Amino acid sequence: MMSRGANICRMGRLLCSSSTAPASIAVDSTATAAAAAASATATTAAPGSKLVVMWGGFGMTPRQLRRHTGLYEELDGKFETLSVLPTIFEMTHPRNAEREGKRLAASIIEQAAGRDVVFHVISGSFWISMITMSYIPRALRERSVRAITFDSTPPMSDIYAFGGWLCYALKLDATRWKNVVAHLFHPYRYFMGINSEWENTVMRPRIFGDEECVVPRSAHILFINGMNDPVLDRGYVSSFAAHLKARATPGVTIEQQIFPKARHSMMILDYPAAYKAAHLELFVDRIKWNDPPAGGGGEETK
Repeated sequence: MMSRGANICRMGRLLCSSSTAPASIAVDSTATAAAAAASATATTAAPGSKLVVMWGGFGMTPRQLRRHTGLYEELDGKFETLSVLPTIFEMTHPRNAEREGKRLAASIIEQAAGRDVVFHVISGSFWISMITMSYIPRALRERSVRAITFDSTPPMSDIYAFGGWLCYALKLDATRWKNVVAHLFHPYRYFMGINSEWENTVMRPRIFGDEECVVPRSAHILFINGMNDPVLDRGYVSSFAAHLKARATPGVTIEQQIFPKARHSMMILDYPAAYKAAHLELFVDRIKWNDPPAGGGGEETK
């Protein structure tokens, strides 16, 4: 199991790991984002450990993200967590996300060598996680990425998703205010470069494409979200789940769990027992983990 208290740092400065052994991380406060991301992955993995890439959502703090990484301490098996905590700018600026996604992919590839990988994607980190996945070679994705949890995600990138997030962040009644405050995000989308060309030409193939979709066909998928999540469009989430199910490898499960009164990205607090049980079922009962590599790439357990 992991040592308690995962180390978490901001994307663009450092990526930090928690594992059964303390991570050895070179820190240079004057390093560029690229150099920091590369240096932060210099850890020695425990034999047979699995890598969980934990993506923090809009406005999440390190303390909040540690609640999610702590879940993996309680699961059967050895999990090392690589936590990515982007700022809102880093998640919603397409050119920056493309650049950082490529750098993050290189770090994840280095960390994941010979190991099974799980992505745990929360809220608005969905876009940069999919961009990052696109820079991981397809064969490696299919072989190594065993499962993905989509936690309060995916949101659409329209003004109403941003408006729903603002209502959540400011504790406003979304049924009353979402459609009002959403219009504040017209200029934000414009200045960030979030537009129909990016949505339809760059991102849609990565999400809804057949061959272009970056989600591995062989990965088990768990969607967890609240019934009345103001950030999410339930039809959009369901259409994404249906797309993944239609292209999944036989035997792979694509499951949606909807909690009636859960707050956005807060199922781990609002429904702790059910949240943990869903992951236990996925990681213990369903996934056929690869054997630890012995002098080379792992072979799937028979």
